[in-house]
Amino acid sequence: MNLQRKVTLDFRNRRKVVLALFSIMSAVLIWGAIDLQINEPVDLKKRADSRSLRIKVVPTDRGIIFDKNKDPLAVSVPHYALEVDPRKLINNEEHQNRIATIIDWDPEKLHKIISTKKNRKGIPLTRKLTKEQKKTLSDIGIDGVYFSEYSKRHYPTSNVTAHLIGFTDRDDRGQEGIEKLYNATLQGVAGERRVLQDASRQVVKSLQIIKPVEPGKDLYLTIHAGVQYAAYRALEKAVIKNQASSGSVVVMNPNNGNILALTNYPSFNPNISSEKQAHLYRNRAVTDKFEPGSTLKPFTIAMALEGGRYAPESTVDTSPGAIKIGKNKVQDFRDYGVLDLAGILRYSSNVGSTKLAFDHSPKAMWNIFWAIGLGEKTGLKLNGEARGDLTSHVKWDPFEHATHSFGYGMTVTTVQLARAYSVIANGGWLVSLDVVRGGPSFPRVRAIKESTARSVLDMLVVAVNEGTGKNARVQGFNVAGKTGTARKLLDGEYTSKAHMALFAGIMPADAPQLVSVVVIDEPRGEHYTGGQVAAPVFSEIMNEATRLLNIEPGTSVGQPVIENFATIRPPLGSAF
Repeated sequence: MNLQRKVTLDFRNRRKVVLALFSIMSAVLIWGAIDLQINEPVDLKKRADSRSLRIKVVPTDRGIIFDKNKDPLAVSVPHYALEVDPRKLINNEEHQNRIATIIDWDPEKLHKIISTKKNRKGIPLTRKLTKEQKKTLSDIGIDGVYFSEYSKRHYPTSNVTAHLIGFTDRDDRGQEGIEKLYNATLQGVAGERRVLQDASRQVVKSLQIIKPVEPGKDLYLTIHAGVQYAAYRALEKAVIKNQASSGSVVVMNPNNGNILALTNYPSFNPNISSEKQAHLYRNRAVTDKFEPGSTLKPFTIAMALEGGRYAPESTVDTSPGAIKIGKNKVQDFRDYGVLDLAGILRYSSNVGSTKLAFDHSPKAMWNIFWAIGLGEKTGLKLNGEARGDLTSHVKWDPFEHATHSFGYGMTVTTVQLARAYSVIANGGWLVSLDVVRGGPSFPRVRAIKESTARSVLDMLVVAVNEGTGKNARVQGFNVAGKTGTARKLLDGEYTSKAHMALFAGIMPADAPQLVSVVVIDEPRGEHYTGGQVAAPVFSEIMNEATRLLNIEPGTSVGQPVIENFATIRPPLGSAF
């Protein structure tokens, strides 16, 4: 009996133990299930959140700017930026030191950045990471180091074309010059792509394209890089030598209006951010207005020939070297006596020009100036281009009538003066200027008779060979041109202390292919006249340009072409 009871008690105790163990196991399983239902989805959600779909902008490639010979003037070069996650580097000084060494930083500088911004997700360190540095960091594989690629504009011709080409900002958008004017063409349209990113914003997988990229279009200019270099070098040397404030040069093809060189000094290097100073951005060749002085006298001669009252051999008595007009007086350097029309240009006679003007109405003079493009833009469409000032002739008094004949009382730009001289060079046609190949073409307009243009061209050869333009001569070539030395206004009065030194030239004179205008503002050195300061710059540029463009010397200046009439550019009705 006792034995049976003992066995029964043992069985009951064992059953209790088994039930207890079973209960414990059940509780564990139930708790695991609860934990799976409650906590696991949170972890899965975190993982899902760490990888997310995003729309990523795909940048477009900005177009290249080329010169006429397909030499690059502006290109986009790939650059790399480096970013780090301080949270993944804060406790690893070795990794920090390796990063600093690779990017040529002082390790202490990086330590300080990471320690002071340890809770930030991403900190940009540099946008100047080289390709080699990027590869080294990538090969090491440090966690918390991220890269991005972007394009940065590079200008191979730097200072030489800075005012014309301009530059872009850090986002590759045009800010000045051609870069700004043709930004929409060059920039293209960015695309979009759906991507999968991780928590560090790194692309894990690239998915479908939503919007395709439209690459920027390349741009081809009429500029000849070699001629541009020659113009810049000669101008820079002249401005420095003559202690001038600034200078501009334009070289163009008079037959089609294409600009071959357009440069200014001082300039800046668009590749160096510190040199991008606003006061240096001005493209003086198109923005700065000045009184052209004696460089306008050839068009007073053209007016006289067009009117039919004068022939090339006609003479004008300039004695006694001065002429009184009311309370004012126009005078020459000395008494030149009786001069033919070529002599007026050879000696740059203000009195001779004035007498020609007084033999014609102010309206006739205004018409010739408007016919050669003064008082309007040239067609270049460059930012900031000035129209110049050409007031209505009805407002001129007799003295203003006189001063207009030798280049005072109106203003022009360097490109306007080059366009005007193209009329003489190409047989009397006014052309629109262009700096971009393939742009809209504008019909040329007859400005003066071909016979007038040829006669004036012959006279300008005399002005170079025998007159004030001797320093513009180019060995082996006939050069036509005119110097100018214009006094500047200071406090409302013309001063003898500040001048514009000018030269406008055409070559070869027997078959013109080039027109160039040189402007030197306020030379303060030993010399200040156009013949001494600007003419030598023309000669230096043309020596190089003829070689680069394979222009051969001609033989002699041809005879004037006789015509019965020409259709003259119609005057603006509002001016009368």
